[in-house]
Amino acid sequence: MGLKFWAKAGQAGVLNYHPLIHHLVDTAEVAKQIVKDYLSEAVVERLSEGLKLERDALMRWCSFLAGSHDLGKVCPSFQLQLPELGKEIVLGEIYERFRQVQKVPHGTVTAKTLPEFLQELGMGMRLAQHFAKITGGHHGFFPTSKEIQELDSEGMGDDPIWNNFRKEVFIQLQDYTGLQSRDLPQECSNAAAIILAGLSTVADWIASNTNYFPYANDLPLSEYVKNLPDKVRQALYGMGWQKPIKKSGTLSFANLFNGLTPRPLQQTTIDLSHNLTSPCLVNGYVSFQTRTQSPFPQNLR
Repeated sequence: MGLKFWAKAGQAGVLNYHPLIHHLVDTAEVAKQIVKDYLSEAVVERLSEGLKLERDALMRWCSFLAGSHDLGKVCPSFQLQLPELGKEIVLGEIYERFRQVQKVPHGTVTAKTLPEFLQELGMGMRLAQHFAKITGGHHGFFPTSKEIQELDSEGMGDDPIWNNFRKEVFIQLQDYTGLQSRDLPQECSNAAAIILAGLSTVADWIASNTNYFPYANDLPLSEYVKNLPDKVRQALYGMGWQKPIKKSGTLSFANLFNGLTPRPLQQTTIDLSHNLTSPCLVNGYVSFQTRTQSPFPQNLR
């Protein structure tokens, strides 16, 4: 790629930045490790069923989709909003041609532009649009069809030049995650959509922490990714993430509540659980303290 693009920047007037593709692979790697090591088996199974993907393909797709969240930052509105970065990184001639454009939300640009590239890989149009809205909503608001349709064409870079730029970044992310056409889901349940939306949002939030992902500036991507998996593991550990407990059987009440002895109604609830099939609901009229603790043994069976 002849040009470079930025995702995060330091204070105004200081040429200190994190390249866009570096942030996308940061986010992709975070998402991959969350799915691999931190989501419960039940959630991973729900994702797998909702997307109809086997585990390896699921890892690649989740990693790629989360990473693609900021593809929309490859647009004049975002890249040229800081003159010093726009001129030095994206080159002066591009800056002068596109610098006076309307500001547009980069997540909506992702939702607008990602579907074309997914379709080129073999995904159907409607499903591609659905996934693009999911990851485009990583700031907490899913772009609406009206917002996508009315997106300012100059601000988003609805131009062969900028579309080629986005395609190059898309390919770089695809290469990093190893995504192939055979890894594409052919459906998406509502549950899977919500999980993917949360995953994209959280992975971006973690990857934006400069304590663990400092600005790389001009460091080549090939050098940057060499220690990226270790960097992500350190970030997750340092931010307090804990891997789910791998249990065989039911955890006891005492283990759940630091050695407390169950009250009579709690013990009755525990005894009932041995003859119940999950998922289930045990209903009863209880005091506040008992009501708070009695459901837990059922939920963890």
